[in-house]
Amino acid sequence: MDPQAFPALYAVRYEYTRGSATARDTLRPDHIRFLEDLHGRGQLAASGRLEDDASPGALLVISVGSPHEVARLLDGDPFWSAGLIETRDIRRWNVAFGLEGIIK
Repeated sequence: MDPQAFPALYAVRYEYTRGSATARDTLRPDHIRFLEDLHGRGQLAASGRLEDDASPGALLVISVGSPHEVARLLDGDPFWSAGLIETRDIRRWNVAFGLEGIIK
């Protein structure tokens, strides 16, 4: 499978603000609806929590044109708007193989 046949992919790592667990629990339904919408539009290929109680966060794989578009898209995340994401690291992900399992 030719990686050039697919749009740019970005790996986004969220690191949640310390002490935000209760607020995240409250906003989680809105956060999930936001992610479901991105997924339904083909902009979110995958997402999920990073299992580390000492440094809670998440990993998202976003399929849009540029890092600026990724940031603008994720500015709409209720967790971001509420200040529950301390760090949001956006990096271009150049997949070597296995892309067919992520992007259809």
